Amino acid sequence: MYNFLNSMYYPRGSVTYKMSPEELIEMFSLIPSGLITAFCIVCLLLAVICTIGYWKMFEKAGEDGWKILIPLYNSYIITKIAYGNGWKFLLTLVPIIRYIFPIMLAVRTAQAYGKSTGFGILNVFFPEICLLLLGFGKCDYEGSIDSFM
Repeated sequence: MYNFLNSMYYPRGSVTYKMSPEELIEMFSLIPSGLITAFCIVCLLLAVICTIGYWKMFEKAGEDGWKILIPLYNSYIITKIAYGNGWKFLLTLVPIIRYIFPIMLAVRTAQAYGKSTGFGILNVFFPEICLLLLGFGKCDYEGSIDSFM
């Protein structure tokens, strides 16, 4: 078997051993499939954690937890919890606002549960942790904040 730590030319006495293209393809084909599989497992795990956190948040807000499983309806409910008006989730269809609104929504959601703006910013970068804290933590749903944005 070829030792990869040595160069591609492995000396065997007076003759040098050169890897065939098939051996190179076999050697490098195993790496991406393993990385892709690990990445998919991690992403699935993070999605399940977020779903559990949102489920408990919905229950604290007086909504049914299963509503997080319906794609557009869950965005409506999250916006309703944060702003009081669920139809504001349609602002994500406006080109410039689609990048700003999720940040504002994360901050407003944290404020609706009695957390600070800093916690809302943390929710933007680490949603898995923050959603679990909002769902399973000691904070209670205080109601939506009424304002334009």
